[in-house]
Amino acid sequence: MKKVERINIIMRYINNRAHFTISEIMQEFNISRSTAFRDIKEIEGMSMPLVAEVGRDGGYFVMNNSVLPTVRFTE
Repeated sequence: MKKVERINIIMRYINNRAHFTISEIMQEFNISRSTAFRDIKEIEGMSMPLVAEVGRDGGYFVMNNSVLPTVRFTE
């Protein structure tokens, strides 16, 4: 799977979940921890309002009451 395609699918996965962890992303997309972190950083760079929770039960969630950026596709 190409990086752009994977990031697009991860964004849709994130939009459909209230909370997610790096481990869940790793398992769902069969990618390494480093790749998962890089992809999340890139998604954050696209202005997706993600919030990280630190701690044992930590993870990420999309900020409430936020307007998500539009996704535009090119050929």
